[in-house]
Amino acid sequence: RVTVGEAPEARRAAILVNVAAGSADEPSDQRGIAHLAEHVSARGFTSGERHALHAADLGGEEINAGTDFDRTNFYWTVSAQKLDQALALEADRMRAAAGVVAFGGLEIEKRIVLSEMREMSWQLDTR
Repeated sequence: RVTVGEAPEARRAAILVNVAAGSADEPSDQRGIAHLAEHVSARGFTSGERHALHAADLGGEEINAGTDFDRTNFYWTVSAQKLDQALALEADRMRAAAGVVAFGGLEIEKRIVLSEMREMSWQLDTR
């Protein structure tokens, strides 16, 4: 489902992709898989290039993603004049996870996610 709210006078546009799956959907023996899927998808494109680099070329700001208990989000803002290009870029990102895996991105993102999980665990242990 795509929802568009138009504001012709706006100079910036926001893009939010919300996936109704998060850590609560993970099997107990695969903790972190939703976070890994977020990272692989956020990496972007079949060429293995990073989505954020292309988004920045369009004037993208606040480019980020996050995995929560019940959802995974990808979000960024862009110049309203470049919204069509940004939406095409976002569609490419969503199609590209298999290409990221083929170009070695899965192992890179796995190391990053494991590091983030260790950091989060350490922070919780020190509270």
